Amino acid sequence: NTQVSEFYNTALIAFSDMGCTDTAYQQIQVYPKVVADYSPVPDGCSPLNGVFINQSVGANQFEWDFGDGSNTQTTINAQHTFNNLSYLNDTTFTVTLFAISTFNCRDTVQNNLIIHPKPLSQFALNDSAGCSPLSVNLENQSIGGVFFNWVYGDLTPNSNTGDSIHNHLYFNNGGVNIVYQTSLETETNFGCTDTSYHNIFV
Repeated sequence: NTQVSEFYNTALIAFSDMGCTDTAYQQIQVYPKVVADYSPVPDGCSPLNGVFINQSVGANQFEWDFGDGSNTQTTINAQHTFNNLSYLNDTTFTVTLFAISTFNCRDTVQNNLIIHPKPLSQFALNDSAGCSPLSVNLENQSIGGVFFNWVYGDLTPNSNTGDSIHNHLYFNNGGVNIVYQTSLETETNFGCTDTSYHNIFV
């Protein structure tokens, strides 16, 4: 396989019963083969920004289909953001590259890309303002997470509790109100994360 056309001279020799002969000649042109190829993007968390490097041979026109209903791209290399709108389940996209030569020879390559869901971090408070010491029940309402990191904003140690409800005491020993920003980072088995926040006034 070369990147220039190859020519083959083909001859047909005809013989009659009487030993007469004739020869016809035809030149056949064979265009170069096209091989479509690109470097796959590793599976990852939503939203995933995928960069696709074209490794095709013998083509000069390209079309990328990302398998998510978005517009195709006709660039040599491609970049696209994939979103998984589920909080619990993986979504698989089939990324297709069509490669076309100046001779209209074609080839296609496909690879699947798995997008892991981003969890939804959310929590509720039974009280968000009050006098010191303020006892607050924090209810974890996250979806899709298996690991949790609570940061209370008051310099006390973080908590990794997976309890649906736990309690924390907030103190104010000064003379002015204090606002503690409490956060919950939620993480999946694939390392996908989301963080939510609430302010607590003491």
